[in-house]
Amino acid sequence: MINGDGLLEDAIVTVVGDEMLRLQENPFGRVPIFTLSPIRDPFRVLAPLSLSEIVGEVQSLKTALLRQLLINTVHTNNMRFFIDETAIDNKDLLENRQYIKCRTGNISQAVVPFPQQTLAPWTMNLFEFLEGALEQWTGRTRYNQGTDSKSLNKTATGINLLQQASEQRIDYIVRVFAETGVGEMLRFLVELNQRYIDQPQVIRLENQILQISPDDLQGEFDIDVNTEAGVGKRKQTIESLQYYLGMLAGTGMQIGAVTPGEWAKAAQKLLQESGIRDPQSYVLDPEIIKQQFFMNLNQQMQTNDLQAQQQMMEAMYKNDRREFNKTG
Repeated sequence: MINGDGLLEDAIVTVVGDEMLRLQENPFGRVPIFTLSPIRDPFRVLAPLSLSEIVGEVQSLKTALLRQLLINTVHTNNMRFFIDETAIDNKDLLENRQYIKCRTGNISQAVVPFPQQTLAPWTMNLFEFLEGALEQWTGRTRYNQGTDSKSLNKTATGINLLQQASEQRIDYIVRVFAETGVGEMLRFLVELNQRYIDQPQVIRLENQILQISPDDLQGEFDIDVNTEAGVGKRKQTIESLQYYLGMLAGTGMQIGAVTPGEWAKAAQKLLQESGIRDPQSYVLDPEIIKQQFFMNLNQQMQTNDLQAQQQMMEAMYKNDRREFNKTG
């Protein structure tokens, strides 16, 4: 109850600790919070699983193991000794003098090294086990990063398969991001535009000036998620476009299945995937090319029709002349 009328209303409450900072009515009809999570959890809504929770335990184990390894290395490099002060001059030893005075003849027992624990042989194996667990849970492997020396001895096809397998995990995470938090937020923004925009708006999209009126925002909108994550997928897309432009487009235009507009569209897509941000500077607008193609096609058809009519009239004229000569 915000205004004291005795009716329950949706409200947005901002609280820090035990103190309420703000209380206002919620005009959206829903919780204005959007969550992003790499893994869906049906039992958690506002605090889903995150990558930090997945890898946090393994990372803590690696940190503790690395700390112990560093401590062992420091103790090994900076060795300590037991000194018998009754056998040698302690002052000469601590000041690192060249000659050390001896009080007795038993020098072998005067300075005894402190026992050191050597590095356990299974320590590095444990590191490798933890690294493998991180790769399996996150999808980021040493193969797709090019940091594994063993991958140099494998074939290109094998490396490509390994990259595709690892990128499936990354693509799944990106798709979950897009279809949950990002998609939900975009639908919410569309709803806000439908609710509050009451005058035409002018925007620029892909270097084109567009005017959007409130009538254009009415109705339901479908949000298409395009997740092209990973270097391997982009390379595969480039190879597919090159095959289309080099092999299929030419044959398709010969049989009438493809127009130059589709070829230009594929060429612009290829330039975009290659990293060129302004493909329109190298290839004309596909719609303009398609319109020009159909205009030329119509002109060609009209020209052919005129030629066919002219040939027909000439044939009829010759036939009439022959008939006239026969009767005359």
